Amino acid sequence: MALFEALECGALRSLSLRSCSIKWRGAAALGRTLANIALEYCSDESFLCKSKRIEVDISGNHIGKKEPKKKSSVHENVMNGMTFLSKRIKSSLKDTGLNSLVGSSLESDDEVEMMDDSLGSEFAMEESTSSRCGASEFYNNLCDGIEDATVKQPDQSHLLLINAGMRMCNFDERGIQALCASCVVLGDKLLGVRLQVDCTLNDEACDDEDVVVAALKKGDVDNSSLREMADRHHDSLNRYEDFDNYGYDSDYYNH
Repeated sequence: MALFEALECGALRSLSLRSCSIKWRGAAALGRTLANIALEYCSDESFLCKSKRIEVDISGNHIGKKEPKKKSSVHENVMNGMTFLSKRIKSSLKDTGLNSLVGSSLESDDEVEMMDDSLGSEFAMEESTSSRCGASEFYNNLCDGIEDATVKQPDQSHLLLINAGMRMCNFDERGIQALCASCVVLGDKLLGVRLQVDCTLNDEACDDEDVVVAALKKGDVDNSSLREMADRHHDSLNRYEDFDNYGYDSDYYNH
């Protein structure tokens, strides 16, 4: 993705891609990009010459595995009422010969409704064929990128903060575990970098949600609840490796 490349080369330090139909491949690309940025930052001794904060927001994209909530009956009733009212107004204006003057503005409501329905069906189709969790792919690519990194410990005043917005991304508990593992691995491997993930508004994603989400938002890798979630993710990965050793395809078990 060109925007991620611009972020990596330093042309951008803040990037917002909220509700842009990003799927798990986009989350994977972001993981690779942030790994490269972190390595570049820590490979240079002149930390003072570097930017100390990077912000990326991919909130509102369905990159998790949890099923999104369906529209409520209240929403449907309101939409039906608006459609009925729009038709009545257009019918009245047609009788008076004024429909040609305001037709375009009234028709826009129908167009929006049709677009909403088409996007909804397209979203449902993509969702049903989704096979990977974006949080897990983010973790995998982040870890692969820093696998051979050497640990550096700059002064804390030169810490690189990476803020990742992932609100309303339909994460389930395993997705939150992968994000916790990402923070822990990056923080332990590259001590000059801290990853902070805002994953609020992912309803009932995990046990002890308030504590874990707050720790992720701060990038607090010393938080016991966050580390416990990270350990669960690593345990799951070990089980997948066991499946591979016995000849099973671990992608089948990919959450």
